[in-house]
Amino acid sequence: MEAEDKVSLKKIGEIQFTKAENVVGVVYNSKSSSTKLRWTRSVGGLGKLKGEASVRSVLKMVEAKVISEPAFQKPRSRVRKPVSQP
Repeated sequence: MEAEDKVSLKKIGEIQFTKAENVVGVVYNSKSSSTKLRWTRSVGGLGKLKGEASVRSVLKMVEAKVISEPAFQKPRSRVRKPVSQP
């Protein structure tokens, strides 16, 4: 995690709990290496998620409401109508 201010609180198993303020980025790599994601803050609390994810990871993120289903829907093609000349 990349943040302006962070303090490690406790580690349970392989999970490290951290208190952070003004998070600017998060990197996640799964044990199997089938998922490699990087989130970077862009405006306010919003950000951009980039990388490769397994289907299972995507489903888990949708279930946890980390990302929304519409983010994975195929965009509609935009067909422009010709402008009529007078």
